[in-house]
Amino acid sequence: QIQLKKGTIAWDMWQNIPVPIYIKTWNFNITNPNAMKDGEKFKVEEFGPYTFEEKRTRTIVDVNEEEDTVTYNENVNYFFHPELSNGTLDDTYTVANPLYISLATLGHQYLPGIANIVIRMLENVGETYTRKNVTIRDMTFDGVKVPELYTPLVNIGPGNDVTEYHRGRFGYLLQINGSNQGQFKIKTGIKDPSTFGKIVSWNGLKEVTYWTDPALPADQQYCNKINGSDGSANLPLMTKDSPVYIFHPYLCRSLHFRYHEDAVVHGINVFKFKFPKYLFASPLKNPDNHCFCRKGSDDFKDRCVDGGYYVGVCKKDARIVITKPHFFESEQRFSDSVEGMKPNPDQHDTEVYVEPLWFQTICDLPWR
Repeated sequence: QIQLKKGTIAWDMWQNIPVPIYIKTWNFNITNPNAMKDGEKFKVEEFGPYTFEEKRTRTIVDVNEEEDTVTYNENVNYFFHPELSNGTLDDTYTVANPLYISLATLGHQYLPGIANIVIRMLENVGETYTRKNVTIRDMTFDGVKVPELYTPLVNIGPGNDVTEYHRGRFGYLLQINGSNQGQFKIKTGIKDPSTFGKIVSWNGLKEVTYWTDPALPADQQYCNKINGSDGSANLPLMTKDSPVYIFHPYLCRSLHFRYHEDAVVHGINVFKFKFPKYLFASPLKNPDNHCFCRKGSDDFKDRCVDGGYYVGVCKKDARIVITKPHFFESEQRFSDSVEGMKPNPDQHDTEVYVEPLWFQTICDLPWR
């Protein structure tokens, strides 16, 4: 019954997960929006949560018994739950303006000679480092209406199209709600149970290309590798020595967890896994992360991140770093650059609870 094939419990639960999955978002309101002009640090206050139910459905494309694989497209939809939220989607706040900030820095690299003109043009239509009175609804899924001047500029960097910008709107999860997360081919584990759920390819790729480092030989380009599952299923009969590997397209890389301690969730005995500290450590602390530290012509990319990683390589070179919430276990310079950070290991660490005999995973994945 735990083989991934039609007619089994595992297949039915995997194809259309029957239990609700909740995604909670917290946001930071900037209380001094003119800080950059005044030479001050931003001051922020956290508020939330806003709770969404995530519904994932998988449409089967192919079942290959010879390869022991199943290929599917995955669609994801989000539904707001006001009764589980501290506010409504129409709540407003002041946020940093990612489009303006990215173009203000990218312009000098990709539009030499006219960057200052472009910035002045943006400022003439009211653009600046912050954006006031945006709603949770728009900044999350629907997109904030921005000047059309951004349209010819937003894709000046290399790499994939920016999914956060579309038809004059910008949102952190724009084009995610109701979207296809790509085509996955995974192992069913029927012939070899040890391969259960392992991703063979994503959108036809056996590895991504974001992290290719020309200075490294081909056998050391391991940062590009797609390891593990999509996070929804893991090997049955797991042990405490079994690392949990997952790949998530939005995070642009594979990640892994290590056993931390035994725990109980809703009366169920589980293994608690956590990100090892070395996972996001700088290459000075963990040489294996060298290929996640892409060098560039500007100071932002030349400085490797300790406690996070630069994700602009898969987002048109946008100045984005992924860390744990409140810069928990990240470089002190991040926390020092803004007022209002309150890192707390009980709230801001990343944990996965695995029931080892079956294959269900209970995730608690906070990100900022």
